[in-house]
Amino acid sequence: MFFMKRVSIFVLFLISWLTINSIGAIHASDNPIPVCFLTWYNGIITDEQPIQEFIVDATGAEYMTVTMKATSGDLDPFIEVHDEETGDRVANATNIWLGSDRIAKVFNLPVGAKNYIISASRIRKETGTTTGGFSLYLDIGGPEEMFTLEGNVTGGGNMFDGDIVEGYLRDINIGNNAGEGDRWYFEGNTGDIVTINLNTSHSLRSYSNAVSLELTTLDRYVSQDESISETMVSGGDNASTQLSLLNQRLPVDGRYVVLVSLRNSSSFGGDIADDEQFAYTLEMLGSGESRPTITCSVPIAAVDLSNPPYEQLGLSVDTNVLNNVRSMQDEVSDSDLIQSYAFAANAGDLVTVTMTRTSGDLIPLIGVQDINGDLLDRETADLSGRRAVMNFLVPDNGWYVILATREDVDDGTTSGAYLLDFEGSSIASDPSAVPPPDIGLVATVVERGQVIETTISDENHIEYYLISAQSDDTISIEMRRTTGDLDPFVAVLDTDLSVLVRGNPNLAGNISSLIFTAPSNGWYVIAATRDGAEGGSSIGDFSLKLD
Repeated sequence: MFFMKRVSIFVLFLISWLTINSIGAIHASDNPIPVCFLTWYNGIITDEQPIQEFIVDATGAEYMTVTMKATSGDLDPFIEVHDEETGDRVANATNIWLGSDRIAKVFNLPVGAKNYIISASRIRKETGTTTGGFSLYLDIGGPEEMFTLEGNVTGGGNMFDGDIVEGYLRDINIGNNAGEGDRWYFEGNTGDIVTINLNTSHSLRSYSNAVSLELTTLDRYVSQDESISETMVSGGDNASTQLSLLNQRLPVDGRYVVLVSLRNSSSFGGDIADDEQFAYTLEMLGSGESRPTITCSVPIAAVDLSNPPYEQLGLSVDTNVLNNVRSMQDEVSDSDLIQSYAFAANAGDLVTVTMTRTSGDLIPLIGVQDINGDLLDRETADLSGRRAVMNFLVPDNGWYVILATREDVDDGTTSGAYLLDFEGSSIASDPSAVPPPDIGLVATVVERGQVIETTISDENHIEYYLISAQSDDTISIEMRRTTGDLDPFVAVLDTDLSVLVRGNPNLAGNISSLIFTAPSNGWYVIAATRDGAEGGSSIGDFSLKLD
């Protein structure tokens, strides 16, 4: 009864929504989205969702730089950083770029081994009026000298060998001191040959203005000694600006500073137009460490995929979990109108569900509801009438239900089979959560890393094994004769016992091997036998190795 009530509510909502082109925007989440260093994240600020919150574990990073870049609309970005434990605000930044490129940047914030909440918003937050998309990026800040140095610094960060980074300068960067501008820093070794290239499509309209590119050591920078190398280009009629410091030999081991400045080159102190500003890219080759791979240490919401809350979701206990089985074949008929599937996801995940007709005249319709049974989104078929694609931005961590049906639901007349594809959840699938299927034969469940030893004889000419895999997993299988005259043969089958991959024999005839890439999440059958199978005559012991 509980399930039927949910379905009835869903049907009523679908029918009432059939004339609506889009749903309302999702409200701001109560659960911050986990983020990592050195990774871009996308979001959107609307009047209905003026704030998006992210959480980061700063353990191992003494300093943190947070960049919020507007990517669409008229958004005036604004960032606040809070200590998660105390709730105290430790930093904030407003838009520092006036024009087509708008950025808020918290630069080199000292952090501890704790979690921080990053609030991405707009100026005046709830009472603000600007809206649009944005990208958020976290970099590793430091060292301490870079944070405490005086100077008008608005941007910069770490650079690594081969990096191409983005920077933004505006009128407040202009000055007559070498300490003003964007500071980029990297680790270098004695004798490294470094090339640094700066490019911008923005031109400097005034001949009295210039862009300066400098390379120096951190020690020289702190003590304001002469740079290792510097180049400059003046403004005027330049359609664009390119600067390079070519083949610079580094004199010592240690940290280096690349300084990009916008300054007055004639009088070093004349008046500068308020809108004299530009964006640039900076490339470094030949020195520094490779960009590190940093694993996100903020745990994704713990969800037990093997134990969905079926009763709360209004589903039967045999309902498929799409995290585990991301491609499903099913059908809609007059007697079986709506098919239900569960999935788990985290706030901010962009989940894509595709329902494609494979037989009949079915015109597909997809809906998604939360654990309370509230309909959050739905998507009708495209112009072909054959496929419906729903892109759903998950509002909160937790469980959701996908409902697959037909156009007009109860009042509809179409029917047929379909293929349902699911992707986009950041909660890892767990194929082992789906129990091994009954293939109608005796089969042993195995895992990668195992080595199985057994015998092929006339009485036992084949052995079956079941192995679980995720989509795109690669499994290497080797069947090797250890005694007798066994001519080994191994193959991978689906659970309907259709052959997917056959093994190849080696020249000596004592090994059959294959490499199998799983086309989807689920269970697969390994058949270990002899050449000719039941009609063969070779016998002997073998080892089966799974990698």
